[in-house]
Amino acid sequence: MFKISNRFFILVVIVLLLILAGAYFFYQAGDSNHVPQDDLVEENSPTDNLTDLPISPVSPLSPVMVPNSPLPIPPNSTFDVEEIFAKIDQAELAYKEGNYDEALRIIDEVMAVDPNNPFAYNTRGNTYTALNRYNEAMTDYSRAIALDPELSFLYYNRGRLHNLLENYDDAISDLQKSVELSPVEFGYRAYGAIGLIYHNLSQYDKALEAFETSISYNRDERADIYYYRGETHTALNDYDAAIDDYQAALSRFSRYDEAYQGLGYAYYKTAQYDQALEALNEALEISPNSAIAHFYLGLVYLAMDQFDDAEAAFAQATDSISTLSEEEQEFISSRVLTDLETFAQENPDQADEVDALINLIPEP
Repeated sequence: MFKISNRFFILVVIVLLLILAGAYFFYQAGDSNHVPQDDLVEENSPTDNLTDLPISPVSPLSPVMVPNSPLPIPPNSTFDVEEIFAKIDQAELAYKEGNYDEALRIIDEVMAVDPNNPFAYNTRGNTYTALNRYNEAMTDYSRAIALDPELSFLYYNRGRLHNLLENYDDAISDLQKSVELSPVEFGYRAYGAIGLIYHNLSQYDKALEAFETSISYNRDERADIYYYRGETHTALNDYDAAIDDYQAALSRFSRYDEAYQGLGYAYYKTAQYDQALEALNEALEISPNSAIAHFYLGLVYLAMDQFDDAEAAFAQATDSISTLSEEEQEFISSRVLTDLETFAQENPDQADEVDALINLIPEP
């Protein structure tokens, strides 16, 4: 009988492996539809060098943020973990689309089998907040924190809710806790929200400090905190610093109409009227019906002794002021009235013209 040596057998196996490897390589090279998964991820990833980044809201409800890594099993769960979180994802999507009844229905299904799931309480808390059912939302966020006190976004969401309820000390405490647990994720947003709280309380020095801290976490060079800090500088009558911040915001997001409005007003307050007109016209190009921009434009025209243009701008502002919230109407009316009264005191010969403009401003 013919006997095959071990050496010959090994040689045959090696040759066969080389043939198979070559065939596989040829197939891969010739398959134009085959793209390695890593390349797909890279192709679909946003560039890191965008110049006009979208404005990041300072205080959105954070998402559920279910991680891609293996999920923690909620305590006392008797249900399939992946199915639970798939349902939470569905509820979160319904919430984001404004389908709040559907979101609550899905979460009720989750609660029936897994009553101790902090992610489910978070989503239901988000939904209750959107429905202005604040007491129920507070109960859900607090219950979620009791179940898992290491989930940073729960403190962020509860902090936002405390702010809505004007529990400012509790809001700041929760927002700071979210940063303590996840500084990269929440440093920018949480300290931005804290800055807004202090700004709205007229504690401007603390607001500036919080905004500075927020910017130190601003890895993506987003625009909004520079705008809010510009507003704080404006409230302090530090218009040069305000101009710098508004320009910084616009360099990061070029269609930021509110930043153009603030910039135009700061230029007006520093008697740089041509620059003010340019900035305000940019704002109106983005938002043609902006009552605030039209009011500021009227102030600039009045300062330039162009009363007819000022009157036309005020009339346009009056036509669209109803689009503003009551708080915004009160704010802009107070600011414009103050500037008109100051102008009248400095220019008594134009008091009648100023009175005519004042009469165009509706009471908030």
